[in-house]
Amino acid sequence: QEKVLHVNSYVSVIDLKLLMAENDGAETALFEILKSYGFNSIQVKFIFDSYLQNKMIGQHFYSAEYEAVLGRDKLELFKQVNNSYQGNDLLYVDLFTLLKEDSKQIPLKVRLMSNVKDVLSGVDGRNIIILNKQILSTHPVLTLRKWEKGDRIKPFGMRGSKLISDLFTDAKYLESQKRNTLLLCAGNDVLWVLGLRASRLFSIDKNDDELIRIEYNG
Repeated sequence: QEKVLHVNSYVSVIDLKLLMAENDGAETALFEILKSYGFNSIQVKFIFDSYLQNKMIGQHFYSAEYEAVLGRDKLELFKQVNNSYQGNDLLYVDLFTLLKEDSKQIPLKVRLMSNVKDVLSGVDGRNIIILNKQILSTHPVLTLRKWEKGDRIKPFGMRGSKLISDLFTDAKYLESQKRNTLLLCAGNDVLWVLGLRASRLFSIDKNDDELIRIEYNG
């Protein structure tokens, strides 16, 4: 179990690919692990067969206290807390305040810069983005929150919008990664999926003399 089961305070992860490789009786080995999380033999067989047949990816399974989510090669186990992770508190990102000093509560570093060459250095849309200074007059206070199902973004370099859940699928995110992903929002618009993709909203113009650079320190 030590090789295939990894536990931390937030999630337990079973490496199903490794479990299959190291155990002749893989289904029995999986049951031995999952029974301590409250899953019965029928549930384990269904999970095991779903993995073998490469179907039901993303499916959720429940015991009395735990939620299991089947990934491509891993099974993630979450302690149930009202079976919801969407009721997260908003963090208010006051750009004017953050331009003056960093916050220990908010994992973002905000800087107003005038040298475009310096601003663009390291900007990847994942951990660093740049915004038009206009946002200071239209949305001086942004919000930082967890991702919720149905959220969409207007990705930089693309037309239209895209479900953020589809971005997660493209990036092969595990369920634990989805649940920990933060969104930076201007009103109802998503500006940035932190660590993954930036929006085209408030993108810079070649004539801008000052730009806002935001770096994620998470």
